[in-house]
Amino acid sequence: MITILMEPPIPGLLEIEALRCERAPAHARTHARTHARSVILNSIQDPVEYRDRAMASSRTYFTYMMASPSRVIYIGVTGDLERRVWQHKNALSPGFTTRYGCTKLVWFDETFEVHEAIREEKRLKQWRRQWKIDLVERDNQRWRDLASEWGLTDPESSPG
Repeated sequence: MITILMEPPIPGLLEIEALRCERAPAHARTHARTHARSVILNSIQDPVEYRDRAMASSRTYFTYMMASPSRVIYIGVTGDLERRVWQHKNALSPGFTTRYGCTKLVWFDETFEVHEAIREEKRLKQWRRQWKIDLVERDNQRWRDLASEWGLTDPESSPG
């Protein structure tokens, strides 16, 4: 039997990455957190530990803002941001976003705790409109559709 000694993953790597990216836009922070998590998971050699650690933190939740061309803002929370944005863009459920044409993803934040995402959604919904605008413009001054980076566009603006 051969025993291979491996160095354990660097303690606190996720926290270091989170601090380093704290001032980055939300979509850049999401990428950095995902990358840091994959580095840690890839450094684990024991299959049982890998499975347990991957399952424990594999669920991601998002608080997000959708906006209309006239900047009507909708705030929501989801566990699958890409699917939810696609639903908003395709007006699959009657409601606020369909009524007001909120089809552009202009801001989002990520967490691994569903209760934290819900708490943030409720907190943002109580904010004054100008504070919400300031939050969007801090990371996305031109109010561009962040989902367009994923290939999701508004159905009416798609060619063909």
